[in-house]
Amino acid sequence: MDEYIKNDALAYIIKYIEKTGERIVYSKGLPQFFISDIMDDDIVGPIGWEDKKLLLFDNFVCWDEGEYIGEVSADVIKRMRKCN
Repeated sequence: MDEYIKNDALAYIIKYIEKTGERIVYSKGLPQFFISDIMDDDIVGPIGWEDKKLLLFDNFVCWDEGEYIGEVSADVIKRMRKCN
């Protein structure tokens, strides 16, 4: 599928998610990030300028060097390694 078509489709979907009152969360501006391996099944698609960011499903799972940590939650994030 053409990358421009995917980006347009993703922008369209996000627009309607926001209209329903759902919350879109971006990592930009957060003071700290956690490190996790990302599985292909957890990726909605690339997003942002030149597709340098990934949009993840809200129930993505966290892995640390091949070890399953759990579905993302406040408790799981506390157990993950941090950077920045």
